[in-house]
Parts: sequence; C-alpha cells; structure tokens
Amino acid sequence: MHTCDKRSNRTWISNHFNAFDIEPGFTEQDELWNADVRESNEELVDRAKLLLTDIFTHDNSSVISLTAHSGFITALLEAVGHRTFPLEPGSIIVVLLKGEWKDIKLAWGPKPEKPAKGEDKGNGAREGANTSGT
Repeated sequence: MHTCDKRSNRTWISNHFNAFDIEPGFTEQDELWNADVRESNEELVDRAKLLLTDIFTHDNSSVISLTAHSGFITALLEAVGHRTFPLEPGSIIVVLLKGEWKDIKLAWGPKPEKPAKGEDKGNGAREGANTSGT
C-alpha cells in the first residue's frame, strides 16, 4: 500500500489552498487511487502525456509551475523525450518546454480543439485568462 500516491480530499485542498481554482469535475475523494494496484510506468507516462495535452489545450499562460513527486516527474521527463534524470528526495528540476501544435499525429493522440481567444472554455474561464493553479 502506497498512501503517498493518494491525494487529499477536495475539501481539505480547498481549505488549505483557497487561492487556487479547482477544476470542474474534481471529485471529493480520490477515485483513481486503489490500495491494491500500482500504476505501471507506461500508465504513468500516458497520464503525464494527458496532462501536457490538457495544459497545452486549455491554458494560455506563459509560465506554469508543476509540483509532483519524483515518480511523476520521471514519467513527465520520459513523456517529452528528456533524458533520465534521477532525483533525490527534496530535489527540484527545472524543465523548459515550448510547445506548438503542428499538423502531425502526436504520440498520444490527435490535436484537441482549442477555444478561440475570449471563448468560454466550458468551465466558466475564458481563453487567455490565467486560470492555472497547478
């Protein structure tokens, strides 16, 4: 059992980090965590790719900071083709990604539709507004 992989409930996060917006659909309890099942490395890399797709699709910020445990950071580095970089507990790594959509098939799926500037993104936020809290 790896309880370090289980997130806190929505209420606790909201009460302790009330300056950040919580995305629509964020459940009260961590419905993805299972005490008896660990994600494979491939599943973790796939999840990192989905995160990047979501960021590049829905966030127009110039800079985004992500904080994660070393396992997810390793998967994120693999997802973008970065070399292996072992991290000690408490370490940080700075990775600069510049992304742009091209007419190519991405390794993790097709280019998602991106709202036009000023168009509602479906969560009450407007494209171009800085809504990042991650």
